[in-house]
Amino acid sequence: MGSECGKSRVIYKNQSWQKAVAVSSPEIATVKDCLLLLPSAFSVLGTFPMAKFYSIGRAAISSNVFHNHSTWEISVYTAGSGVATVGEQVIPFKAGTIICYPPIIPHKEDSQRGYTEFYIHTNELKLGSETVPVFTDTPHHTFARVAAMLHEEYHLKEPGWEAATQDLFALLIFYLNRWRKSPVPHPLVEELKRTLVEHFHDPEFKVGTALDALPLSRDHLRERFELATGKTPLQYLTELRISEAKHLLRRGFSIKEAGSRVGYPDPYYFSRIFLKTAGVRPSLYSRGGQ
Repeated sequence: MGSECGKSRVIYKNQSWQKAVAVSSPEIATVKDCLLLLPSAFSVLGTFPMAKFYSIGRAAISSNVFHNHSTWEISVYTAGSGVATVGEQVIPFKAGTIICYPPIIPHKEDSQRGYTEFYIHTNELKLGSETVPVFTDTPHHTFARVAAMLHEEYHLKEPGWEAATQDLFALLIFYLNRWRKSPVPHPLVEELKRTLVEHFHDPEFKVGTALDALPLSRDHLRERFELATGKTPLQYLTELRISEAKHLLRRGFSIKEAGSRVGYPDPYYFSRIFLKTAGVRPSLYSRGGQ
């Protein structure tokens, strides 16, 4: 692996153009945290052709001239907005847009106020029948965060960087294949899911309050949530709580302690909810009954 693909760039109109490369720092996750996701990703990636990572750079510019590459280029835009021209196709982009530029076809980007992006080179991509695959990152910038870690590993080149970069790149390809099959959920659905996860330990937490805090009517948001998850927000919250309670019971916590830790301070009410959701009483579950 290396940066040889950079030498294959063809510049049109006799103008030189070079994307600036700057070492980035991941804003939220760490490489170690991210690599914990890889075993499940690889179990799915076994069904996809494995692309090889070549290089990654970062650009902060306003426009560039038509150019092409002998490789695929995956661009994830992290700030700003503009228009990409790929051959005769025009694609608007903004922060969160991911465009996969195919080899050979000339392309350029234009922006009135500038934009920033990570651009990644790889040998091949098989993401369906689209000539220019386009995706949208999650509301929490999952793809961009992994790209930032990939950028850091590639440019710092600390021990083990070759394996780390290929693994992080594989995770990016995993996300693209996942999104190709199922679109990214509505951002407010993702925000509500995150709120439920963050507060399921709190006995004072109310689903209705969480729904009212988001800029969409209760009924519309509840409908979108159920369409995306197959569950109502309350069912989703209850399953989160009972799943964690199972884990606590297996670790030896008492029924009262387990219920209290997942938002059910009343052990009798907790037992009823547990039985209804899990199909077994918590007392029997804690003894290995299921």
